[in-house]
Amino acid sequence: MPSFYLFVFLYSTSLESLVTFEHYLGFFLPFFVEDLGSKSVVLGDVVDIGWFATAIIGILAITMPFADKISRRVLYAVSAVVCAISFAIPIALPFKILAVAAANVILFGFGQGIGLWPIPRMWSAELFPTEIRNTAQGITWASMRFAIGIWSLFVPTILSIIGYSAIAAIFTAFFIAAAIIGGLYGPKSQSKSLETVLKEFYGDI
Repeated sequence: MPSFYLFVFLYSTSLESLVTFEHYLGFFLPFFVEDLGSKSVVLGDVVDIGWFATAIIGILAITMPFADKISRRVLYAVSAVVCAISFAIPIALPFKILAVAAANVILFGFGQGIGLWPIPRMWSAELFPTEIRNTAQGITWASMRFAIGIWSLFVPTILSIIGYSAIAAIFTAFFIAAAIIGGLYGPKSQSKSLETVLKEFYGDI
């Protein structure tokens, strides 16, 4: 049962992040670039590099130095809030405004890096028992990829009907939900040995 709880927790807190990240670095990116007034492949690559670079900066500057010093719940919640802000801005202002696009790129990338990207992977590596870890992680991430595939079928229709502002509002709501769930119910595994973490999570079994 604890492993099932962990699966549900990781799925519910990571899916929106993976959906957003994968679509902006893949399927959704051409729409984003076109809305900026360009169909340039180079601009698409620059956006990709910008998101990835800011995410790496977040990992190096925040996650790596502090993941074992402060609550990972706090890191995760702050990360989700930063990502929520990155999409709350274009709810009211169009991506065509360069400052809006830049704020989205920087805040979303940095926000991912400080928690949403690395911390669920830490939790899954620490808390799934060794005997089932590979299988459990595979099922967790594969099921999220499957959900992304289903979502992808409807993205063009959703965009044509409700537009970017509504999509941004959906992503904002997802990230707020992730901040609440992860901030309140995330595993407390920082600054503990793997043996201690597993004993606290699973008991003496």
